[in-house]
Amino acid sequence: MVFVPFISSPRDSAALLPRAYFPPPKTTSSPSPQPTDGPDLLIPPQPESIDIPGITGKTTTEWGSGGGDATTVPDGALFAGRTIGGGTRAQVYGTSVYGSGFPSERVERGVGGVDLPFYFWPVSWGPGSGPEWLHTTEFGAPDNSSRPGGAEYQLVVQSHAGPDPGSWQAEPWTYHVVSDHKTITSLIHTLMITANCATFNTPLSALSFNGSASEPQPENTVQYYRASSVALTLDGYNNTAALGDDATLAPIPLPSGLNQTFLECLNRTIGESVILVDAPVVNSSPGDGSSSPTPTSSGYAAHAYAYGSVCLTIFCMILALRSVR
Repeated sequence: MVFVPFISSPRDSAALLPRAYFPPPKTTSSPSPQPTDGPDLLIPPQPESIDIPGITGKTTTEWGSGGGDATTVPDGALFAGRTIGGGTRAQVYGTSVYGSGFPSERVERGVGGVDLPFYFWPVSWGPGSGPEWLHTTEFGAPDNSSRPGGAEYQLVVQSHAGPDPGSWQAEPWTYHVVSDHKTITSLIHTLMITANCATFNTPLSALSFNGSASEPQPENTVQYYRASSVALTLDGYNNTAALGDDATLAPIPLPSGLNQTFLECLNRTIGESVILVDAPVVNSSPGDGSSSPTPTSSGYAAHAYAYGSVCLTIFCMILALRSVR
């Protein structure tokens, strides 16, 4: 049986880079997913407020850059004394191991005592068999509404079967995205407007996640993002290497026959669009020397350019058709 490698480098949000033990995949030079033409084509992502225990005045933005200065969770708040914030878009990707996706090069497995570089808390898998670090209750149960973004939810995404996006001969592959409610609802939007991510199941919707045995499990995880606060799982994938304490074990390869175009798009859209907490930017008001913090989403610039390019192309086509008439 032939296996197809798939893993993202935690240091590269622009391409899928293989581990040393994997042959180079064909996807390393593929373009970033581009938004499709639609009603939201010219509407840039808007910052939205988010409740973070002990931290006030924060917003999140799809495709945003994140960043800013890290700070300390104040006394009296959940996880007081821990460092929070500072994570950037370029640091979003992790691996298939719980405890990855942090800006620092962590070798430990699990999330015990970790800082919160992206403000969001790591996903909680709930009770289950396996090592204690994998089923920790440090961040509460999946239904803990105190977590930034709200209780955990899941998004079910199905690809067309086989390597050919137009193939309908077999059952579709089923993926799940597990994260807080705010993140899941945002990803529904970004996946719906992104080319090459046409799903077998529409419309997409947010479903509750309780960590039960019938729901996605840690060994099904293909990729973690944003300090393990987002997990992408694949039904039928059993990565037993991610369940042990040996951090040197290579992950079990993904099965052959996956629709790689869809998988690439799904992975990269999550990595490039998942909401990040905005860094404050000081804008000086002319004349009075005062300043006020405003959120930034400079990571959206490339996507805004893509939007404009699509619109310009469509406009030129319309003009050409009129001239022919």
